[in-house]
Amino acid sequence: MSQPRNVRKSETSKTGRIKDGGQVLSPRRWRKQKREMRVLAERNPAVVPVGAWVETGHEEQEHPAVRALLTEELLEETRRLKEESLRQFQEAVRRRVSEQARIHKQRQLQKSYKTVERECRVFQQSSVSAHRLTPPKSPFPSWPQGELAICSPSARRVTAQELKVASSDDANQYRHQLSKVMKQVRHRLAACQTVQEGEDLELPGGIWKVSPNRDVCERVPREPHPTSPDYRSTRVLWPREDPEEQTRQRRSQFLMYRRLVMDSEREQVKEHQRRKKHLRRIARIKAEKEQQREEEERRMERARQREESRRELAERERLILERLRLEEEEQEEEKRRARVKKSKETTRYVEALRAQIKEKLEQVKVELPPLCCCGESFWDSHPDTCANNCVFYNNPKGYAQALHSVLLSCELNEGGAEFGGFTRKIVRTLTHHS
Repeated sequence: MSQPRNVRKSETSKTGRIKDGGQVLSPRRWRKQKREMRVLAERNPAVVPVGAWVETGHEEQEHPAVRALLTEELLEETRRLKEESLRQFQEAVRRRVSEQARIHKQRQLQKSYKTVERECRVFQQSSVSAHRLTPPKSPFPSWPQGELAICSPSARRVTAQELKVASSDDANQYRHQLSKVMKQVRHRLAACQTVQEGEDLELPGGIWKVSPNRDVCERVPREPHPTSPDYRSTRVLWPREDPEEQTRQRRSQFLMYRRLVMDSEREQVKEHQRRKKHLRRIARIKAEKEQQREEEERRMERARQREESRRELAERERLILERLRLEEEEQEEEKRRARVKKSKETTRYVEALRAQIKEKLEQVKVELPPLCCCGESFWDSHPDTCANNCVFYNNPKGYAQALHSVLLSCELNEGGAEFGGFTRKIVRTLTHHS
């Protein structure tokens, strides 16, 4: 059966409010508890600790001696590493410097070789051109053209390969001779002996002299060239050159090589001397600057010492003056205390005498007139209580004299001998203390 909608709603609401073991809650209380449950549901769940990390300290501490030994070993290792790195750096610098010096020397030698080769090439070209223009005389008679049949192109031709081989042989011989001459000249210069005995005649202009006709070949009268086209091949096959001419040319070439090498050696020596002179100049400038620096340091040290002595003297004078001032202040204080003490003693003594005199005068019933207008009785006058325009103001001596005169007058008027002696004693005492 179908039931009404409001009846089902009321039943569901009743069943939804039953909590806590079937206890029925009111709607307000149920809504409040539901709101609290919603708030608690939005919070993060609590994390329960499952363990803890516990780290214990060192049970036994290292002894200070062991720790100091470890520190010393570490410092020694660090120092050793630093010394090793410094030694490696110094060796690397030494190698670089030696390599630079070797490269510089090699460049100079290459430059010298290039200069010598250039000069030799120029001389060779000039000699070849001169030889072509002025062929040397042949000591052999001229051969007829018909007798040179075996030397004709039909018999044998000079090939380009043979000419190339001959030129390569000449180049090798030239290099060998150049190296030999340079080695010989270098050995002679190293031994400080430029000319051997018996070789003075090899130098055209003498030792270290310049000759205008040095390394110049003598002119040979020109001969007409042969008309045969096989003349060059004939000369190659049978060179008919004068041995004396070859010896003279070799000698002049040797002298030229030696002169060039010696010039290059002289340039190197001059460069070395200039470098040494430059280094000496740098060392002299450094020594002068070091001397100036030392003199400046000595001057500054002397000025500092003078300033310190002057400061010490001023401090000593200040201390002496301060001590003198303190001594003077102490003396003044002593004098002031002595004066105060003396004045107090005098005041007490005078007051005591005044009291005794007053007592005596009262016993004898003697009335004395006032000494000044500052008081009504004789005893009202006093140097401390009188007015500032009074003659007895701060004048104990005048007060004592006036007192002495009054007491003498009283002594004369009364005529008492005993009282007069006592009065004179009082006046004498007052005068002495005043």
